[in-house]
Amino acid sequence: MTEETRTVFHQGLAEIRTSLSEMSALVVEGMARVTRSLLEGDLEAADRIISDDDEIDLPALETEEAGILIPATQQPVASDLRALVTDLKMVGEIAERPS
Repeated sequence: MTEETRTVFHQGLAEIRTSLSEMSALVVEGMARVTRSLLEGDLEAADRIISDDDEIDLPALETEEAGILIPATQQPVASDLRALVTDLKMVGEIAERPS
């Protein structure tokens, strides 16, 4: 495997991790909004939260796709696969959260 291939692979992993971090921040923010709307009985806020859910769902799908393409195109070694699987598990956990 060439050094260039390894660089591309690690850049792809870094992009996945950045995406996970951004999605996690959106989920934390969303949880605060959901809690507030429930406690206040604000149905309009709840509707906005549901509408804004695509802001998390689309990046989750894109990140999952990247997680499939990276190993298919970059020939990772075992330690790379473990890191990628860990990242993809986080994507799955974010995607499975209650909306």
